[in-house]
Amino acid sequence: MKNEFLIWVEFFINNLPGKIGYYVRRFWYLYRFPNRKKLIIERGCEFISHHNIFFRDSNVIIGNNSYLNAADGIIEIGANSAFNRNVHINASNGGKIILGDYVLVGPNVMMRSSGHKFDSIEIPIRHQGHI
Repeated sequence: MKNEFLIWVEFFINNLPGKIGYYVRRFWYLYRFPNRKKLIIERGCEFISHHNIFFRDSNVIIGNNSYLNAADGIIEIGANSAFNRNVHINASNGGKIILGDYVLVGPNVMMRSSGHKFDSIEIPIRHQGHI
């Protein structure tokens, strides 16, 4: 129940427009990602498994509608990094994505730490697992 409540709260917070939305998100994500001096999260972003996402220092900007998923993996982002809009970072299935300091990521970029196996044409790809 608590997890579902947080999902609803973050959905509301992530879609607040204007300066009020900016300040509410800034306050909220400093709570969700502790010890961040300056973390700017734009509208429409989604984070899966906050506890596996690490911002190593300050001055990180995450652009509109970006998606970071570390459900079964780790995402680490260095200082002074910026993500444009619609960036998708997925470190699932035990993978790890580590980005250093001063990294700039353009719009609509997708990073994945794993992919589907496709060894057999007899078995549907969704049933062959990940690598």
